[in-house]
Amino acid sequence: MVDGLFGWNGLHYAAAAGHVGVLQAMLWSRGGRPLIDSADAHDRTPLMLAAQNGHLEAARLLLKVGADSQMPDVYERTALHRAAANGHDDCTELLIKVGANPLARDFRKRHALHMTAACGHEATTDRLLTAIGNNPKLRPASMPKATRRCTTPPTMASRAASSCCCSGIRRHRRPRQPRESRSQSGAPGTPTARCTAPPAAATTPALSSC
Repeated sequence: MVDGLFGWNGLHYAAAAGHVGVLQAMLWSRGGRPLIDSADAHDRTPLMLAAQNGHLEAARLLLKVGADSQMPDVYERTALHRAAANGHDDCTELLIKVGANPLARDFRKRHALHMTAACGHEATTDRLLTAIGNNPKLRPASMPKATRRCTTPPTMASRAASSCCCSGIRRHRRPRQPRESRSQSGAPGTPTARCTAPPAAATTPALSSC
């Protein structure tokens, strides 16, 4: 049975509230296991709701019984996007350990790193950067590039007034080529100008994790 507002069933409510005992009772019942990856009106699964709200034990239980950490919602965001955007370090680390892809993009072409940097979550930003750098399958030499709006993770961190996130992202970048080895200004092969984001507003509203 689902409600008529969000399309949630009992697992969605229990996961969103972090009620591990209720989740266990439902998952071990006859009809609970098939609902493990059930989607609500926005294609959110119980795992996404647990990760979004920082309920580590609920997320661990759902993963233990087979929840899919890679499933996207209607916005193409995974459970990792939601955990990172809300700064839940433990849930972020858990999802990475079970194989969640930190380079998965949402409908705006943003990685989880873009979202956590925009919200100024320093520890979560560092964990994602470490995960990307330590996994040879995730292109460790390149950081997530700009989105369609010409916005990189450092730019988003700057707009969120988070100097710690900015410095953390720069620490994980590949060292720049020495100045003397670069092409001189105006010479053939001179790198084109980088895309420059518009000036940051005085205040930046908190990023929605919907």
